[in-house]
Amino acid sequence: MSRILLIDDDPINNFLNKKIINEFVSSEIKVKDFLSPEDALKMLIHQSKNEKEELPEIIFLDINMPEMSGFEFLDLYIKNGLNLLPIVVYILSSSLDPYDIEISNSYAVIKEFISKPLEAETVKRILNIH
Repeated sequence: MSRILLIDDDPINNFLNKKIINEFVSSEIKVKDFLSPEDALKMLIHQSKNEKEELPEIIFLDINMPEMSGFEFLDLYIKNGLNLLPIVVYILSSSLDPYDIEISNSYAVIKEFISKPLEAETVKRILNIH
């Protein structure tokens, strides 16, 4: 069973993305979502020390969030050594700013920049589901 973590300050986006993943990709995928990147980071740090089997395999991370940007999250993610874990991180953003894409590409931990909305076909491709 795959585990996916959604980090987006918009509850509607998280709701829709969960629905897309569980209804159109697989109901077997365990999806956890956070509105707060800080809370998501705390959970990841805790799981990396105490519950490695609960760590997500994939993170979809928004960039533009009020309390902490996706880039600030990534800096702390790396600082805490989470980038050494077998987690694949994707930026999932509505930003069309080339600068955001350029910054995303500068992080080795980022696998791909995906434009919102998340589509079932994208998740299937990522999970290699045909």
